[in-house]
Amino acid sequence: MKMLLAVNGVSGAAFAVRHVPTGERYGLNLSLVNEGPAMQEFYDTRYPHTELGQFVTRYRVDTLREHEGGLDLVGDVRAWRVTAEGMKALRKVIQTL
Repeated sequence: MKMLLAVNGVSGAAFAVRHVPTGERYGLNLSLVNEGPAMQEFYDTRYPHTELGQFVTRYRVDTLREHEGGLDLVGDVRAWRVTAEGMKALRKVIQTL
C-alpha cells in the first residue's frame, strides 16, 4: 500500500492517507476491489496494524473535495479528528487526482 499524504490530527496523531482509485484493491488484506468512485483511506500511524497503521475510515474523493474545515473521522474518538490545516493540504493534493 502506498501513502498519498500524511495529515495531522487535533491531538497530535498523524494519519496516513491512501488513495484508492476505481479498480484498485482495498479493505482487509486488500480483498475488495473498488468498483465505485475513487476513495481516500485514513490510517492512524501510531498503531502498526497494517503497513500504514490502524485503519480508521474511508471517504469518497468527491465528498472530501467539497468539505471545508477539519474532519471527524470517527465521531466519538477525539484523537481521530483531522485538523483544518491537514484537510486543506489533502484537498490541495486530491484536486490534482
